Amino acid sequence: MNLFSQSRKDRHQRLKEKIAVSPFMTDSELATYLGVSVATVRLDRMTLGIPEVRERVLTVAEKHVGDADGIAEILDVEPGVRGVSVLVTNDEMCFHGTDIVKSQYIYSMAEDLAVKVLGAKATIVNVANIKYKTEVKSNVKLVARCLIKSARIMNTLVWVTIYNNSNEVFRCKFILEEKGTSLR
Repeated sequence: MNLFSQSRKDRHQRLKEKIAVSPFMTDSELATYLGVSVATVRLDRMTLGIPEVRERVLTVAEKHVGDADGIAEILDVEPGVRGVSVLVTNDEMCFHGTDIVKSQYIYSMAEDLAVKVLGAKATIVNVANIKYKTEVKSNVKLVARCLIKSARIMNTLVWVTIYNNSNEVFRCKFILEEKGTSLR
């Protein structure tokens, strides 16, 4: 095996490893990292079957959207009426270097439950009036309770309250709009 094919194999390996760790790097950034031209990076990507940065970004985004769907365990749902879910927080949900859970996890828990209780294939949040009552720490069990307060032709008013033990930590009033066929 000649030196050229060995360096190409090494470059291909380094390219695969770098994209696995940093999928948002552009071809230009990869070229700088590998010490080759942008054209060489594009040829290497095509040879290895690695998509361009736009497709990699979409793949990562779809994966994380899928992860966010169902962040909490749904315990009970009476479609169109009420529901209950549980979430045990962990260190991965916290701000770096703290034990305080990021607000997006708490909001996501509330929104997921509200959407599940509404029972539509697709739901748009038109209005969300939210209040974080107190910070939430890692390794606690949160319980969310959802209640549909009123349903109109286009919009539904939904209340969600999240508790840590018996202490209210979050509450939200959603106005949701159903899109698509109802699952109720």
